Amino acid sequence: MTLKKLGLIFPLLFTLALQLACNALTQPQSQNTFATLNALYTVSALTQTAAPVTQVTASPTEPPASAAPSLPVKRCDAAAFIADVSYPDGSVIPQGKKFVKTWRIQNTGTCAWNSSYALIFSGGERMGAPAEIHFGRTVYPNEQIDLQAELVAPNASGEFRGYWMLQNENGALFGVGADGAVPLWADIVTRGENYAAYEFAPNACQADWSNAGKGLPCPGDEGSAKGFVIPLTAATLEDGVKQKLAALWLAPQDKRNGIISGMYPSFTVLAGDHFQSEIGCKFGAHKCDVIFHLDYKSGGEIKALGSWREVYEGQSYSIDLDLSALAGKNARFILSISANGGMNQDDGIWLRPRIERAGEKPADTKTPTASATPTLTSTPSATSTFTAEPPTPTETPTP
Repeated sequence: MTLKKLGLIFPLLFTLALQLACNALTQPQSQNTFATLNALYTVSALTQTAAPVTQVTASPTEPPASAAPSLPVKRCDAAAFIADVSYPDGSVIPQGKKFVKTWRIQNTGTCAWNSSYALIFSGGERMGAPAEIHFGRTVYPNEQIDLQAELVAPNASGEFRGYWMLQNENGALFGVGADGAVPLWADIVTRGENYAAYEFAPNACQADWSNAGKGLPCPGDEGSAKGFVIPLTAATLEDGVKQKLAALWLAPQDKRNGIISGMYPSFTVLAGDHFQSEIGCKFGAHKCDVIFHLDYKSGGEIKALGSWREVYEGQSYSIDLDLSALAGKNARFILSISANGGMNQDDGIWLRPRIERAGEKPADTKTPTASATPTLTSTPSATSTFTAEPPTPTETPTP
C-alpha cells in the first residue's frame, strides 16, 4: 500500500472514530426524546377520548346520569290471571260431560291484543278442545277478557289437567305471571255419572212465594194481578217445542218492574254441585221481556248468583252454574222472575231447574237433604222428605 493511500485512510478512520464517540455520548439523550414524544402522544390520545365525558359532567346538584335508577321494562305482550270464572281447580264433573271452562285474564303489557290473538292448547289432557281459540275482539292494555274453552270430561275416573298458553299475532307464545311463562289450566275430577240432587219444580210448593210484599199461594191463580207460580209437568218455550220435563211457570206482579220469587228450604251444597236449567219465555207470550234471577240466603244474608234477561225471540238459554264456592254451606235458594219495565205478557219458564251432582245417586236418597221449614203449601206435608206434592197442571200452549 502506498503512502498516499494510507494518508487518505487515516483521516477517514479518525473521522469515523470521532463520530462513534459522539454517538456514544449522545445516545441517552436520543432515548429520552423518543420516550417524551411517546408520552405526549399518549396524553393527547387520552385527552381526546376523555373530552366528551368531560363535557357532559353532571352538575353538583343533580345525580350523575349513570346513577339514576333504572325504570322497569314492560313487555309488549304480558298477562295476569284474575280468576276462574267457571270450574275452579278440582271441580267434579261427570264422565263424558260437556262443560265450558272460563278464565278471566288482564292485559298487563303495552300492546293491544287484536282478534288475531288466540288461546292455544299446549299440553296435558286436551279434553276434546280445539287447537286454538281466537279472542274475537281487541283487548287494550289494563283491560280484562274472559276466555272460554268448550271441553268434554274424559270417559274415565280420575284427576285431569290441560294447559293453555296465549299466542300473539306473530305466533309467539306467552303466559301469565311476572315472567310470562305460567300457563293457564283446566283442572277437573271425574267420578262417573251425575244425578239430580235437588229438583225445584216438583218441590215448588215447599218454597215461600211472594211478590216482594205479600205471600202468594202455590199453585197460584193463572192470570192473577198479584203474580203467580204454577208447577208444570211439561212446558213449551218460545221455540214452540214441547218439553216433557218438569218446569216452573212464573208471572210477576202486574206492575212496573213487578217481581215474583220463591225461597226454597235449606239445602247443603257439596263441592262440584251445579245449578242447571233452561230458561225462556212461555210459548205465545210475544211481548215477554223478563229477567230471571238466582239468589241464595245463608246466615241471614241474601246474595246474588246470577241474572239473565230473556225476550221473546224464539230461543231459550241454558244455565250451568258452578256452586262449588258454596260447598259446605246450608243455602236457601231463591228463584225469581221480574218484569223488565212494564208488565205485559211477562210469562217466564224455568225448565227443569235442578242441582246436579256428580257420582252415583245413593240408593236410599229419594229427595235432597233439606230442613223442615214452615212453607206456604196447599197440601200439608207430614214429613220433610217432600214426598207430598200438590196437583200439577199441564201447560196448554197458546196458538
